[in-house]
Amino acid sequence: MYSISVNLTEIEYIEYMRFLTSKNDQFKKMYKLIRFLIPSFLVTFFILSSVFINDVVTMIIMFCVFVIASILSIFIVPKVIKKQVEKNFIKNLKEKNMLEMVIHYDFEENYIESLIKGSIGKTDYNQFDRLSETSNLFLIHLNGQTEAVVIPKRCFEDEIQVNDFKKFIERKLKENKSL
Repeated sequence: MYSISVNLTEIEYIEYMRFLTSKNDQFKKMYKLIRFLIPSFLVTFFILSSVFINDVVTMIIMFCVFVIASILSIFIVPKVIKKQVEKNFIKNLKEKNMLEMVIHYDFEENYIESLIKGSIGKTDYNQFDRLSETSNLFLIHLNGQTEAVVIPKRCFEDEIQVNDFKKFIERKLKENKSL
C-alpha cells in the first residue's frame, strides 16, 4: 500500500499545533475571555479613576489612552499569547528530541503499522475517526482524541500521489465506520 518515513520539521509541528488549537474549544474560550477581560478592566479602571479627576482635559486624555489600550489588547495580546505558546511548544519538542525522531508508517489494507525508535505498533483503521488536511499536512485523528498520525504532503512525489493517498485514507475510514 503506502510506506512513508516521517521526520516532522519545526514548521510542520507548529502547523499541526495551530490546527489543533484552532479546533480546541478551551483555547477559543480563553482567547474570547482575554479579549473581554483586558478591555473590561481598563474601562473599569477609567471609570473609577475618573471619580477622582476633576480636570476635563486629563479625563479626555485618559479616555483616549484607555480606548487605545483596549483596542490594542484586543488585537495584540492574543498574538503575543500564540507566539508564547508556539515558543513553549518548540522548546518542549526540542527537550524531548521530537525534531530528530523519524517515524516509519506502513499503511496496510486493515491497519497502520508504525515503527518508532525500534518499537512497532499496529492501529486498526477503526481506531481513527476522521482525516483533516492543512495546506502541508494530512492528520489522521484517533477516535475522539487530539492525537493524530501526521503525514506531511512533502512525503509524496507529486499531487497525484497526494490525492491517491487522501482517497485511500478516506476509503479506509469510511469502510471501518460502516462495520
